[in-house]
Amino acid sequence: MKWKFEVRFLGEKKASKVQFNLKNVHYAILELNGSVPSWKPPVPVPGAVNLSLEQQGEVTPFYADGIVYYQSAANNGYSGDLEMALFPDQMLIDVWGYELVEGDNVLIENANAEAKPFALLFQIDGDATARHYCMYNCTGTRPGISSTTNTDVKEPQTQTSTISAVSLPSGNVFAKTTHETPDQIVNSWYQKVYEKGQYKLLTAVSVSGTAQVGETLMATVEPSGATVDYRWLVSDSEDGEYTAIPGKTESTLVLEEAQNGKYIKAEAMGKEDYVGTVLSAATEAVAAMKSLRRLKNG
Repeated sequence: MKWKFEVRFLGEKKASKVQFNLKNVHYAILELNGSVPSWKPPVPVPGAVNLSLEQQGEVTPFYADGIVYYQSAANNGYSGDLEMALFPDQMLIDVWGYELVEGDNVLIENANAEAKPFALLFQIDGDATARHYCMYNCTGTRPGISSTTNTDVKEPQTQTSTISAVSLPSGNVFAKTTHETPDQIVNSWYQKVYEKGQYKLLTAVSVSGTAQVGETLMATVEPSGATVDYRWLVSDSEDGEYTAIPGKTESTLVLEEAQNGKYIKAEAMGKEDYVGTVLSAATEAVAAMKSLRRLKNG
């Protein structure tokens, strides 16, 4: 028997009302093959202090019949300052082309080196849910050099790079998560640059087999071939509260005496390139093993 699935996306989050606290700054070197972008894996930049990016572009009105007949707004991306405690040497090498002299381990800045474009990734916390950003196509000025002598108080001197974030050939400027973004996307935000279409959504999970002690139930996800983690859930009633059966994380479940008379559901959670969590409908109440039923009837 196969129980029809119900789709349920779990782990609902609330939207934030305010935002604060910059952290998790990363950069990912951008490479353009014609109009097709690709990025190297993001590299963390610890010590985020401040980020202020202002939109670039003007509203241009067109007058006709004595009124503003039409107006257009240009989107020229964003520009502003990224302030860090200290830009790491690896970013100086990767982005601004500093040369690390082999053996001497000395960094040299060369005026002929060309800065590379990069994606800028970062997190801004909120009162309910953090938001994660990715500015796809950035360039930045070299951080300056400054310091002051120590006094009775040691106050760190920060470094700043002026960032210009413009669109890709596709027109995409940046991406950001929402409170409804699946955990799989959020959890991998700093592992690779997010691109539209790179994740696939789980649509359903169904359970087949005979709901009887000693028999095997099988969970099947859609789309077929999706990579998922499973949990098997049990309840005393069909519409009651379901709890996980410890240690049962495969696509199949051999029903045991402990599940006799209970209801079973399968839960599938997307991983790798699949996102979402789906829950099957409940099975019928699990029946006793056939041999035991014969003994009781006999």
